[in-house]
Amino acid sequence: MRLTVEPARTEELDLVLNLLEDASRWLLAKGVEQWHAGQWKREKIAAAMERGEVFLAWEGATVVATISLQWSDELLWPAAAGDAGYVHRLAVASDAHGRGLGRALLDWAGREIARRGRSPLRLDCACDNPGLRRYYEELGFRHRGDRPMGRYCASLYERALQ
Repeated sequence: MRLTVEPARTEELDLVLNLLEDASRWLLAKGVEQWHAGQWKREKIAAAMERGEVFLAWEGATVVATISLQWSDELLWPAAAGDAGYVHRLAVASDAHGRGLGRALLDWAGREIARRGRSPLRLDCACDNPGLRRYYEELGFRHRGDRPMGRYCASLYERALQ
């Protein structure tokens, strides 16, 4: 697998949104209510793209995933020091599941964060998503607590970087 990760360009907004919507439907079909179809607002994703936070992963000319990388997350990590990188909206195309793309993108994000002299890599998922929680733990992430937010509960994870 030759994976190339590049910043998403303005004209690629629909590619990003389609990946996120596809992932939302896939999760709901599996009984996981972490994301909901229709929750992704064009303006919000476009603004994140303008800030340089949204990336697309390509295998040749085929887009296979998206990931967002932020340098702060006041909503979920309000008391955290400003030394980490935060992964959000990691979505793999449904026809590309099971090929290690999630792991590859998390490793890419870790390299990007470390390249900026930061550590750790932080992310979150729904508290009631045991499969994804187990996946993150198998990849070396440590559970740092849960953050209830109304009807949603976020499990917070981090992984130290070399």
